[in-house]
Formats: sequence, structure tokens, C-alpha cells
Amino acid sequence: MLALAAFAQSLACPDCAPVRAARSAIAADPDRWLYAFGVSAPFLVASVVIALVYRLGRSEPSREVTRWR
Repeated sequence: MLALAAFAQSLACPDCAPVRAARSAIAADPDRWLYAFGVSAPFLVASVVIALVYRLGRSEPSREVTRWR
């Protein structure tokens, strides 16, 4: 519940003391890029796999009717 109060306060005042403290804590963290990569890596891997599967599926001739007469 305390986290929600801090979040609501950060929306009300974008340059208050808690927001400045959070920004400085994030900037001082030496592993922030590791965390950012860890969060984004699954999305990047999934995007590559989806793109490869899509390309593999497009190379085969389609059996669907694409034009009606």
C-alpha cells in the first residue's frame, strides 16, 4: 500500500523529493543495464522466433482460395 502512495505522489509532483531519490537510486545502480537487458531479452527473442516462423510459413504455397470468381 505504501508503494501505491509513493506512485500517486510521483504523479502529482514529478520533481518532488521521493522522485528525485528514485531517479538517483536508479542512476547509481551499476547493474541497471543488466536489468534492462534481462527485461527486454525475452521480447527480443520472441520477436525473432515469430519473424522466422512467419518467413518459413510464407515460402510454402498456400492452399487457401485467395480469389473468388
